[in-house]
This record gives sequence, C-alpha cells and structure tokens, in this order.
Amino acid sequence: MPEIQLLAQVHDAVYFQYPEGLDETKVITKALSLVEIALAEKGRQFVVPGEAKIGWNWASADPKCKLFSDGNPEGLVKWSAQAPDKRVRTPDMERRL
Repeated sequence: MPEIQLLAQVHDAVYFQYPEGLDETKVITKALSLVEIALAEKGRQFVVPGEAKIGWNWASADPKCKLFSDGNPEGLVKWSAQAPDKRVRTPDMERRL
C-alpha cells in the first residue's frame, strides 16, 4: 500500500498513517483485508479478521484518560465502515502535539 506509511508493528498490531485527504474507508478497508488471516482446522475453515482504531495520537479517546484533562478527543476510537469517524482536526489539536 504505497498510500500509507508504516510506523510500527507491536505484538499483534500494525500502526500506520496516511494523508488526511485520502478516503479513510478505502484505506482502512484495504489495510484490514491485508491483515485478515484464513485458517483451516479439522476440515473447518474460518477467518480471523482485523479491526482498526483511528485517531491523531496513540492514547485512547476516553473521558477517563488521565493524560489529558479534556479526555483526549483526538485519541484512538474504534473504526467502523458503517459509522465513520466524523471528528475534524482543529488548529487547537495541532498545538497540543
């Protein structure tokens, strides 16, 4: 996937970034298809799917987050193609980095 930049692989996770102008659903759907694993055991076939979290930093977006007094609104949230993330990065977020 030339449109992404691989950042890290830790245990069972792959971290990558991509330009904000790209179609998020297409990028993440394609990436998930590449990490999906098909297995067969005793004649039974099944797929181990991937899942994605998205955000502008690696901490969770959580009101209980102790790292940020505002709950880290630009943090990681579970991604779903059926319920796309509607958050928009603001200039205030860039200053926090």
